[in-house]
Amino acid sequence: MKNSFKQMLRTPVKAALFFLLMALSAALLAFGMMLLTSTKAQIDRAKEQFTTLATVSQKPNIVETAAVWDAALQTYTNVSVPQYDSIVPLDVLDIEGAPYVSGPEKRPTYGALVEGMQNTYEFSRLQTWMVVEFTPQEDCVPDHPVRVDIVRALGGNTSGSTSFAFCDHNNDNPAPLEKDKTYIGALMYISGHDLDIGYSVEFVPYGGFAEATPESRQYYESFLESFQKLDNTIPVLPTQSLNLLPAYHEDQIVIMEGREIGEEEFREGKAVCMITSAFAQVNGLQVGDILDLPLYFADYQNPASQMFGYTGAAVNISAIGEKGTCPQPFFEEQYEIVGTYRYTEESIQAMPGATEMGRDMVIVPAASVTAPDENNIIAQGPMLGTTTSFQLKNGTVAQFEEALCQLPESQFLQVDYDDNGYEQVAGSLNRVYNTAVLLCGAGCFCTAAIVALLLYFFIVKQKRRTAIERSLGMSKGQCRVSLLSAVLALTVCASALGGFGSRVVFERVQFAEMNESMAFSTKYSAWAGGEEIIETETDKSAPPAVAAGVPLALTAFTTALGLALVERNLLVEPVALLGGREE
Repeated sequence: MKNSFKQMLRTPVKAALFFLLMALSAALLAFGMMLLTSTKAQIDRAKEQFTTLATVSQKPNIVETAAVWDAALQTYTNVSVPQYDSIVPLDVLDIEGAPYVSGPEKRPTYGALVEGMQNTYEFSRLQTWMVVEFTPQEDCVPDHPVRVDIVRALGGNTSGSTSFAFCDHNNDNPAPLEKDKTYIGALMYISGHDLDIGYSVEFVPYGGFAEATPESRQYYESFLESFQKLDNTIPVLPTQSLNLLPAYHEDQIVIMEGREIGEEEFREGKAVCMITSAFAQVNGLQVGDILDLPLYFADYQNPASQMFGYTGAAVNISAIGEKGTCPQPFFEEQYEIVGTYRYTEESIQAMPGATEMGRDMVIVPAASVTAPDENNIIAQGPMLGTTTSFQLKNGTVAQFEEALCQLPESQFLQVDYDDNGYEQVAGSLNRVYNTAVLLCGAGCFCTAAIVALLLYFFIVKQKRRTAIERSLGMSKGQCRVSLLSAVLALTVCASALGGFGSRVVFERVQFAEMNESMAFSTKYSAWAGGEEIIETETDKSAPPAVAAGVPLALTAFTTALGLALVERNLLVEPVALLGGREE
């Protein structure tokens, strides 16, 4: 062994150069592998933590302007109304080979009658409504507020009055009212006119009015029954996955207690649900309690925020007294409460119809509703971004768009994608990954070349030395040790220095250019809660296994190749080596 080190030290410059080159090549290889390993972990983590949500809206064929008469202003107010020649069905999105993770789905809003429980509305809808039979105090045309007397109050808030101001406010040509006739209607109050007939507000038809007959009385009694139900009704949202809800995707839903509904529970249609923390608090409900949900109507046109907004005043008239009958439950199930949640301020402040969420909403697995609802559908409409969505595999938006464009119906659909910035992050990470592959390749090539040169100079060219040592009585094993010990010592020290040195450099060097390119909004991402760059302790620390593995692998490679070359020297007889010329 001493001879091996003495032989190497006879050429100190060459030995020092090989040590330096070996350390640098090992550092390059280790650094590349650390970068490769770290970047691969970030790519895998991004695939798990990012989701790509697509929302679908049907484009209207035209947008018409409807004129609504305002009796107070004596003018028309223009309202834009989208018109559709036909409704594009959801099954057009059943594209063969589409990279769906879940969906597509078009979510209805179910109404659940929870009698005996209290909703969180600030006031009852009936505070601003009444269903009454009335008669005018004189023959008149209600194109302005006129005096009428209450004959019979069926329900609602009359404030103890026996008369009120009535105006057919949005009718530009109202029919005359006769003093001796009785009328019935569903009315709500507004402050449209400056009243000078002794009343502070006027009541206007909102559910219509008609001459009182047995048929019209039956209709408005049913109307009132349905309307009263709305004060004990909460919205239920069936879905295949929480990831399909835009509000959940945008982190507008915050879990307060318990947990989310699991993907397996969604798939199997388990009778579990999530409720709002406000509804739970008002009704003394806790995680683990059972909530009975009798579903009695399904709205496939309006999102829950349209009917169950935060003002508590939004009403879909089609849910009330449809054809003179009150909808009856089509499905009832007892759901276990597995979690409570609350809305963020952004969701609360959204305009009616701008979000799929509604006050007191219960979220359930769509597969848990096992009864058909076609006989209880109160409204049908086109696909909207708040009702229709699907989840794609990350990074497949372009692939899906190409397949979608092949459909003739695609011209009527608008698909909006939100991947939380995945494409930008993945692009940056893939560029870093490709750089790491190049560094690993360069490190492998340089290391292999340096090892080959090292073994050439200190083993292959030492044939005469091998012959002398064997002639002096050294065994083949001693010759192997003599030739390899110094080489391996140099390899171990240099590669260990390069490997662990690269770890220090990897942990401390800030990749400013890479971080700049990776800056993206994580507002809706699980990675962070604001405008930040992806940066965690795990990402910045070098994998210890790589720092130790590179020196070990390099030593093993040098040992194996060195032994093969030593054996090649030992196969030649010493006499032949001593009589010949050293290569």
